[in-house]
Parts: sequence; structure tokens; C-alpha cells
Amino acid sequence: MSGRHQACLFSLCNDASAAAVSKKFAPSKGAPIAVTCNNGQNAALAGATLKEMGYQNVSVLEGGMAAWRQAGLAVEQGLSGVMRSPTDVVVSGPDRNFADVMNYLRWETALGEKYAAS
Repeated sequence: MSGRHQACLFSLCNDASAAAVSKKFAPSKGAPIAVTCNNGQNAALAGATLKEMGYQNVSVLEGGMAAWRQAGLAVEQGLSGVMRSPTDVVVSGPDRNFADVMNYLRWETALGEKYAAS
């Protein structure tokens, strides 16, 4: 679905978080919003919360993604359209060499120094 965003139901339970989520993902109270989760239960709660927040065009996928899959409908998988692939992951395994390990250790040390300074 074009323009989709992911947010946690918990973020709608706190007034400050809910305001931030709604401003970021759907600043217009008339914007069409489709809500789903694995089985539809959390989506129903999120949909009700969004309606209480004044959103008028909220749809909840009944039965969630489990029902969608069971109906044989297409599901996009992977990170495409949701988030960029991580750039800070180091693949491990027997094919790693000494230079790879040293690069990882330099990265890990720099990361520790970055957050120790905060």
C-alpha cells in the first residue's frame, strides 16, 4: 500500500506520543487510515483510539494479516517500502577474516565512545 507507515499501538495510548504519531503519519483528520495487525485485535483497539482522536476515515482489517493471508491475498515481504536496509550490521560466520573482525571492533569502540560522551 503506497504511503503506509508503521506505528505501535502503545504509542497511541500516551497523549504526547499519540499527538506525535498522528502529526507525523496523518496530519489531516479526514485522511484515509487503514489499521491492521496480526490477528485484528490490536488493530481494532488502534482504530477505536484513532476515531476517539477525531479521525473520521479509519478502516480496520477484520481478522488482521492472518485473515488476509488465509484469503490468499498478496503480501509484500522484506524491508522494501518500509525501511532502508541497515548499514551497521556485520555479517558473522566462518568466512570472516582478521581484517573484518578488526573493522568491526573499531566500529564497536567508536560506538561506545559516541554514547559514553552523551
